[in-house]
Formats: sequence, structure tokens, C-alpha cells
Amino acid sequence: MLKCKVVQIIDKSSHSQIAPARNRAIMKKKTRHQLALALVIAGCAASFHASAKLSNAEVAAAISQTRGKDPAGLIKTLSNNGFTPDQITNLLMSNKSFLQQQTGSIEQAKTLSAALVALNGPAKAVATTTMLMGAMPNAPTFYAAYAGAIAAIPQAAVSVTQAAVAKYPKSAESFAEVGARTAPNQAGTIAAIAIKGGPPAEATRIAGGAMRGAPDQLVAIVTAAVTASPSQAGNIVRRAEDTNPKGVTAYVTAAVKAVPQQAYAIVKEAMASSEQYGAIAVAAMKAAPDQAAAISLVATNGTSGPSIVQAMIAAAPDKATTIVKAVLTNQPGLAADITRVAIATAPAQLAAIVKTASEASPQRVQAVVATALAASPASASIIAQNAIEGSKRGNPDAAYPIVVSAIAAAPAQSAAVVKAALSQTPQIAGAVVANALARNPAQADAIVAEAKAAAPGQIAAINLALADSKPRIVPTPSAVAPPPSTPISSALPKQGQQTAALAIEVKKEIARILNSPPPKNWLFAPSRTEKIARFVSQFMGVGLREETGLKAAMEATPPQLRPEVVEKVLAKISLVSPQGQISAMTLIGAALEGKPDSQLLRDLTNGALTSAVKAASIAPNSVGGLLYGVIAALTNTATPMLPTVLQGVRDSAVMSKLSGSQLTEFVSSLTDTMLSRATSKEADNLKAALIAMAPAHSALINRIASNIAEQRASALAGPGNSSSGLISSQLPPTDPNITTAP
Repeated sequence: MLKCKVVQIIDKSSHSQIAPARNRAIMKKKTRHQLALALVIAGCAASFHASAKLSNAEVAAAISQTRGKDPAGLIKTLSNNGFTPDQITNLLMSNKSFLQQQTGSIEQAKTLSAALVALNGPAKAVATTTMLMGAMPNAPTFYAAYAGAIAAIPQAAVSVTQAAVAKYPKSAESFAEVGARTAPNQAGTIAAIAIKGGPPAEATRIAGGAMRGAPDQLVAIVTAAVTASPSQAGNIVRRAEDTNPKGVTAYVTAAVKAVPQQAYAIVKEAMASSEQYGAIAVAAMKAAPDQAAAISLVATNGTSGPSIVQAMIAAAPDKATTIVKAVLTNQPGLAADITRVAIATAPAQLAAIVKTASEASPQRVQAVVATALAASPASASIIAQNAIEGSKRGNPDAAYPIVVSAIAAAPAQSAAVVKAALSQTPQIAGAVVANALARNPAQADAIVAEAKAAAPGQIAAINLALADSKPRIVPTPSAVAPPPSTPISSALPKQGQQTAALAIEVKKEIARILNSPPPKNWLFAPSRTEKIARFVSQFMGVGLREETGLKAAMEATPPQLRPEVVEKVLAKISLVSPQGQISAMTLIGAALEGKPDSQLLRDLTNGALTSAVKAASIAPNSVGGLLYGVIAALTNTATPMLPTVLQGVRDSAVMSKLSGSQLTEFVSSLTDTMLSRATSKEADNLKAALIAMAPAHSALINRIASNIAEQRASALAGPGNSSSGLISSQLPPTDPNITTAP
């Protein structure tokens, strides 16, 4: 480059003045504009333009021949030599040769843009950038011009981006990417501007462009993007997760805080491509606890619900019931597990949790109750009251099994449980009092008093239950148990002229079915056991016809067919109601009439329990309540036969199909019912058989056995003990062959 020190400037009209030797040599060989070019490129000749008074054409000719020289330096030289920003801009932008040379690469275009925008200042940044972008020959230099402007004046990024997107809306995604890359600290703002100015349906793609441009600014971009386009919040979060999966909880938190009404969509999309379910749910819950229902609903849809529910409740404990209700409305089958983790996480809300869970999944209320009782046996009456309140709309038959479970879990609270139950469902007073007296005769006075106060219209039923609670003789090992008897079934009519005639008619019909020739189309015709089951099912109901009809039918049915008939009949009735359980007891007791051999007893147990488990899948409820009648009837057999019953239980669908709280509840009911009917000597053998049937529940079985032993000792202690009043006055002198039993 020419190095010169001009001290004298030649006049435009004369070459007579003497210049330094080097300049004189150049002047001899170059034209006027060539000298101007040399001087401009050299960056020397202060006041050259003013003194030499070159025409714009001469300057333009000089500019056009810079041949790729630094445009920033050129602009600076022109500016130093008296050209105004407008003159410089017009000279450069009108010079096609110059533009062609200076926009041949992305870097050149960006440099030119930055220099011109800086020259014109923030006030003219938008106009200058738009003009430059329009002059660029291709897409890369087009976006380079935009980038150069932002780089030159960062504070103009917003206005420049708005103008660019307004003029070229289809290029919003590219503007977002280039702008975020050029000014990462403004990536969120640039993304929001591009989304608002671009096509509405392209919001996610535009946000993705900004994310590619500034991957370290994803949280800011997500916040701004979902605010600009709430309807695509979920997709925007997912796009951020695709860009960098490690920050998913931060994206969820930012998005849910920005647009809480989109929490469902945000969590759904975040979980669709991530296995951090718990972390995502907790992040959303902390960000917007008022959206607990929506978050819970989507967070547990198809995922490991209990663990997530526990995490969400821990994050927002005051929303425990909202979370429980939302989850169980969607997945009622999780009632036991959700109740368990909810109570464990927010124990202070036990009553509300039980009520909410029972209301949300009324057909699983028994599982809810069993789980709550396991967590807090001391709260039995509160649990029973809230479970009945919550479930009575969706499952009015649930009250009795709830009471049974509550009293079994906390016999000492029998009176309180009875009061809580009968204040809402007085019509089951007889059955409730009978069960409570059988479990805890020591509280007879309190139980009866509470029952009469809560259900004054059921005094007769309560007195009948009290009368039925008298001790009975326990069968000896060689004896066969009398027909099944419970406080309710004992109240059924046992006399009448019609019984004999009805029994004869029933036996005739069973014989006709058994002796009928096989049908021609035997492949599709009902079997003999199916026909018998249909016939027998019509007798299922309270009253004389049931007991007489079922006994006659079972007596006429060959023993080898009884298990299948019982299984089919039980499949046709509602085992979820107290009356269904009573009918099951009557039916099984009739099937066991006589001296059943071990095979019949095992088969009958297996078939009855298998049918009851099927009923549980059709009409979900607590298995303890479903199988109550079956268990009670089976355990009415002679005590030495009970280990055989347990073999049938072990081989039935109960042990293979049930799990968790359902299996625990079943084992609890079975243990309590069997050991209550055994003498002290027989109890040890039975307990061992029960543990062999369910070794994983040995601690539960031992605890129930200890409770029963204590109750029995208290009941046999005589009037001097706590069993004073109504019951103690009816107890005969202590006799080793006499005990109390339900």
C-alpha cells in the first residue's frame, strides 16, 4: 500500500504545483481518480475530499476498484475525509461493483453490515439493516447482514428483529436462530418476537431455531416462547428436551410458571420423551400447585403411579386430596397403593384422603380401608366414617364390609366404629352389631348403647344380634359342624308348612336335570352343572326359600359336582353386598352337608374362591369383603378339616391373582375368622397351617392370633372383668369346652 505524506494538495485545474518526490512520480503515471483511489486506500490525505474537491463519480470509481479491501476501513477513511454517513451509505449501496465484491462471503456481508449500521447509529439501524438485507445476493449473506446489524448495535436487536420478521415472516425461524446465535443473552426475547411475527402454526419450529442458535439459553427461550404461544407450550418444552434432555425439569418449571393453564400439555409432552417421570411431576407441582389435578392426571397416566403420587404430595402436601382424587378417577385400580403413599406422605390428612379415595373409587373402598387401617389402626372409627361417606354414592353396599374390616383391625374401637357406621347406614345395624360383639364381647354394653343411639329404628335387629351373641359349644374334632350360622342368617325363618313341599320340588328338578339325555347340539348347550346353577340361583335371597332350596339342591347334587355348581352359582350373585355374602355362606354350608371328604373340601374351596376372585374383577371391591361369606362358610366345617380348607385356599386363584393390600386383607380376614372358631388347643395347629399357606404374612398371622387369644381370655375371665352388663350377665360358668365365636 502506498505510504505518503502529502503536505500540498494539487489544485483541481492545475498540475503546476510541486508535490513530494514520490507523489510527483505517481502523478506522472496515474490519472486523477487513480490518485484519489491510492490516497483513499492508503488512509492518508487528511481533508483530501474538501481540498481536492473530487466529484462523487471520481470517488465512486475509486471505491469500485478497492478489490476486496476492508470495507470498514474504507468507511472509516471516507468518514475521516469529510463524507457524511448518508453520503457514504449512498455511495456504497449504489455501487454495484463494490457490493458484488463486498458480499461475496458471509463474513464480508456481516462486516459490511456491522460497519454501516454502526456508522448510521441506533436511530437508523432498522432502515440500514433492511436496505442491506435487500441488497444481498443470496440467503446466507441475507442473514449475515441481519447478524451484522445486531452485532454492531445489540440494543437494537429487538427493533431490527421485529422489522426483519415483519418484512420476511416466512424466515422467522432463521431469524430466531441467527439472532440467538449472534446475541445469546437476548435469545429469549428474539425467539418471542420471531414467534409473534411468524406464522402461528410454526411457533415450535421458530423456538427450535432459537434453541439451535443458543443452546445454553434454553430456559430463557422456553419461558419466552411459551408465553408468546401458550397453545404450543407442550411441544416447545419437548423441543427443548430434544435439544438437551438433561435440563427437562428446568424447562418444565419455567414453562408451567409462565403458562400454568398449559400444565397438562407441558407435563404430557415432557414425559413422552423422558423417563424422569417423578422429577417432571414434582417440578410441575412446585411451579403451579393450583394445577395439581391436571398434573396428577397426566403424570400417572400409564406410569408407575404410587411413587409419582408420593413425590407430588411431598411437593404440595396441601394438595394431597386433589392429587388422590385425580389419580384414582383415572386409575381406580391403584386405590390401595395411592392411599398408602398418600397417608404415609401426609398423615395429618388421613381422614380427607380416605374419604376422597373412597369417593373416587367406590368399588375399591375395601382396599382403601384396609390400607388406611394398616397405616393407622388407632384411627379405625375415623377411617370407617370417612370411607362410608366417600363410597356410599357409588357403592351403597360397601358399608358393612368396611365395618368388618375396621373392627377386625382395631377391636378396642368397636363401639366407636359402630357409632360412625350406623350414623350413616342404620339399616345394617343388626349385622354390624353382631360382628362387633363377636370381635369384642368385652365392649358389649358400649357397642349396643352406641348402636341404639345411632340407629333408633333398628332396636329389634340390635336386640336380635345381642341374643345371637351367646356362647356356643365348639365342635369336637370328630364332630361335623352344624349348618353355617351368623348373626344375620340365624334370623332367617326356620319353620313353615311349605318347606317340605319346596324341598321335594327342588330335588325333583335337580334329578330331572341330572337324568336328562344329552342334547343333540351338545357342543353349544349348557352343561348339567350350568343348568343346576341357573336353577339354584333363583333361590338366592333372604328368607325361607333360600335356605330350604339351597339345602335341597345341594343334597340332590352328587358331591363330585358340588364344587363346580357352587363356583357357577357364586359367579351369578353379587358378593359385594352383605346379603350376597350370607347367601354364599348358606350355599357352601349346604354343599358341605354330611361328611365331606378331603378332595371335595379342597375342590369346593378352590372353586368358591376362584369364583369370588373373578367377581372381584367384574365388580372391584376389597377382597376381604368379597370373600367374607365364602371364608365364613368354609370355616364352619369341623376344625380338623380346616387345614384341608387351607390347602384349597393355597391352590386357588386367590394366592396367585391377588397381591399387595388385597392379599394382605384376605389373609387377615381368613386368619381372624378361622382362629376365632378354633379352641385354644386347635389354634396353634391352625396358625401353623395358615403360615404355611402364606409365609410372607407370618407376622400378620401371629399378631391376629395374639389378639384373639387376649380377647378370649378376657371374655372367659368372668363377671369380675370388663365384660360386665348385658353380655357378662348371660355368660355361663367357666367351662373349658365353651368359648365365644362369631
